Amino acid sequence: MGHRGRKIFFLGLVAATCAGAVVAPANAAPAPRDAGAGSVVPPPSTPPRAWKQLRSASASATSFLQNNWNRFEENYHPSYVLDENPATAWVEGAAGFGVDESITIPLSAVRVARAIRLRIWNGYQKSMHLWTKNAMPERVRITVFDPRGGEVASPERELARQLGPQEVVIELPPGSGVGSVRLTILSVYEGKKYDDTCVSDILVDVDSDVKYNAAAENAKLAALKDWVGTRKTTAAYFASKPVEFPFAFTKYVEAKRAVDRADFKKRFAAREEIVKTLGAERFKAGAKSAVRVFPDGLATTALHLEDFGDLLRADRVALLATTEPIATLRVGEEGMQKVWTSSARVARDDAKNVRAIGFDIKDVTTERTSTTLNRELLLVYDGQGRLSTVYRRFTNMDELEGDDAEEDGSYEEAVKTDEIWTLTYDAVGKIQSLERTSFARHHLLFPAKKRRKVVEDKRAAQVVYTGVADKSS
Repeated sequence: MGHRGRKIFFLGLVAATCAGAVVAPANAAPAPRDAGAGSVVPPPSTPPRAWKQLRSASASATSFLQNNWNRFEENYHPSYVLDENPATAWVEGAAGFGVDESITIPLSAVRVARAIRLRIWNGYQKSMHLWTKNAMPERVRITVFDPRGGEVASPERELARQLGPQEVVIELPPGSGVGSVRLTILSVYEGKKYDDTCVSDILVDVDSDVKYNAAAENAKLAALKDWVGTRKTTAAYFASKPVEFPFAFTKYVEAKRAVDRADFKKRFAAREEIVKTLGAERFKAGAKSAVRVFPDGLATTALHLEDFGDLLRADRVALLATTEPIATLRVGEEGMQKVWTSSARVARDDAKNVRAIGFDIKDVTTERTSTTLNRELLLVYDGQGRLSTVYRRFTNMDELEGDDAEEDGSYEEAVKTDEIWTLTYDAVGKIQSLERTSFARHHLLFPAKKRRKVVEDKRAAQVVYTGVADKSS
């Protein structure tokens, strides 16, 4: 509510009072009813909440502030609302006060919940100076999504201009689940100097009878702390990036468009001919010089650039012959994630130079349910030994629980996504841009009914990542 809204409310309050009306606070409980002389019936009691905290390893936002004082995401990234540290904050990056900008927090899937609670540290609470100089949300929309992404509730609330935490409780319709929550800025308290709108922390709790998986939540917190711990190291690395850094820029921005799926399928079919050239011998493929960090815009986990980021040049790939089908096994925090990488097969040209490498990755994460992400990779190198094309096939298996009578309980969803990455280089051999084109098919399997359903995307999606010159250099 802006200044104008407060004025209208105040005038309405005065008018109502002058007319003899009683204006009750918005959150006031109903007055007890008189049950006769000398007796009062108390209001119905509310059972105590059993709040359980849901962690998240990362958050996303429609924008966040980046400038030469905040290079490489070390301060204002949306994930900082999760770290319980008021010295960091999400700062939106849109023009003006960021009205309609939003932040989304993914949560562990809870099949049925009664309510969620947000504990919000409003504004940039690192210091009184920053708290007063910057803007903070006043009215917000809080949207709750179920584990499948369906909207459950979307109320509007007003936040106070106060230091420390404040609570917002959202009651959910009976039988509703929780999978993520989004906060959208509708109006702001203006800062004394800056038009950047800030939120220091958002913690999410759930009231539910679903069994709480403390190990899964602790693993997410550990992953978040690990990410926070790497940010300053990353900034220092970029500030004096070594000569062998393979990217031409330290930041890349994306542009999206839809492309014809038939054309994409034809391009992806070329993969099969290359696979036929791979030899039978197997190798453990490793990098002679690893890429320690990726540029901003490419470092997001969802891109899985770590699958091939260390194998950008054929002459820097170490190939160790093996008879084992599995080359490496990596176990994540709390044992919740296990990643297997297969041994690789290789295609060479007449001069014995590596022209293609093929291998698989299996990634299993277990929380309340299990998620399996299989990736089949084929890396193709050009005549100069540079990685030019990556064919990657994802199969994402989720074990879900259905509430719909038509779906009859539990089912499995497999999303099969085909990707083609195309890399272009500048005159000195560093990566100038990357193009990722993908096409997905959704497979739903209902074991109880022995039924399968397949839904294809209508169009293929293409994203081009273009480097942005460093203004401070």
